[in-house]
Amino acid sequence: MAGRNTWLRGLAVLWLALALASALVRGYRAGWWARSDLAGGPVLSAPLGVTTWGDLHGAQPPVVLLHGLPGSRDNFLALGQILAAHGQAALAFDLPGFGASRSIAGSRSMLAHAQRVLEELRRLRVERFHALGWSQGGGVALHLADLAPERVHSVALVASIGLQAGEGSGSYYFEHAKYATGLGIVRALDFLLPHFGALDGLDGLAQTLLAFWDSDQRPLSALLDRLQAPLLVLHGRHDFLVPLWVAQDCHARVASSRLVVFDAGHFLPLGGNYGQVSDVVGELVPFFSRHATPGVGQQRSARNEPWVKRKSLPLPFALQRKLAWWMWFLGLVYGFRRWPGTSAVLGGLAAGLAQLDLGIVGLACLAGLAWAAFVRRSKWRQRLAWFGARAALFAAAFALSVALSTWLSRAGS
Repeated sequence: MAGRNTWLRGLAVLWLALALASALVRGYRAGWWARSDLAGGPVLSAPLGVTTWGDLHGAQPPVVLLHGLPGSRDNFLALGQILAAHGQAALAFDLPGFGASRSIAGSRSMLAHAQRVLEELRRLRVERFHALGWSQGGGVALHLADLAPERVHSVALVASIGLQAGEGSGSYYFEHAKYATGLGIVRALDFLLPHFGALDGLDGLAQTLLAFWDSDQRPLSALLDRLQAPLLVLHGRHDFLVPLWVAQDCHARVASSRLVVFDAGHFLPLGGNYGQVSDVVGELVPFFSRHATPGVGQQRSARNEPWVKRKSLPLPFALQRKLAWWMWFLGLVYGFRRWPGTSAVLGGLAAGLAQLDLGIVGLACLAGLAWAAFVRRSKWRQRLAWFGARAALFAAAFALSVALSTWLSRAGS
């Protein structure tokens, strides 16, 4: 027993030494010792990464393109080029914490991002502009229109958030508990695993979770209610991140609004196989042209592309809306406790097919399996092995259903 304890202590010391060495190597490579934000330097005033297309000071105001999370200005390379080819100038920023703006300190909230974008637009001497937000960037666009209504000619929400009720479970507190849990896990993996930079991608995930943690979607409905600029809402019927009813509610809240529903998913503004940038530009260009002069009203309208049924795939989150989030959560916790194997498979399938929020199912899985492992096994080693096997089954079912959903979407499109 004494020899075993000595071996375990030696292993722990070696692990800590490697973790410390890993942190020092990563710090040296990243130049942490020279970071001006750690020394109270001028990082807060550093310019954001920006890409521009066309003449920002021409006859028509440019479009400010705001990416989602995780993301960067590179998400808009295809869209910016096509807009410029149609005579519409555009510019896209890397929001603080992402892309070339990754090292900029400060809050990662949507409101703070909007404030920083306004500072950058003043620096670039862009007085009036259109605001386009994709996904989480839609919240930034709404804050821009609220902070500077006299400067924003119009707002375009593309596969965008807009209501607290549409954020995962719909509960602000549950969602932030989810983000805190994820952030804690990611930070622990980053600092405790001696990876020597092999897992530096975890920092991008941490920045995303931090931005979600800093942000609050509860005020967005009020921003929509008092929006003065004309609104264009473009959304995919099969969006697996933001349900279609969120876009419909945003449209209903603004009198001067147009809603267009595509038979597509979440990646509308992207080029390549997953996006529908050409279709999106067909709506954006006439909308921005119409509102190049402030004060021009937008006739209320809506257009729905024909629904091409995708191999019997249900619309995202159709199942979740049948019950309150906490009822699903408590029921799933009991299910994972009582029937762990079956619940792991069914829960993974439901989350992978976007019928239930992954946060609800994932946290219920952790709680239910931990409860079951504690009751069913007497030794910690057995508990951990039993828990790990069922958690792996859940992860496998989730991955399989995501792959199946992707294949069915492609086959039916």
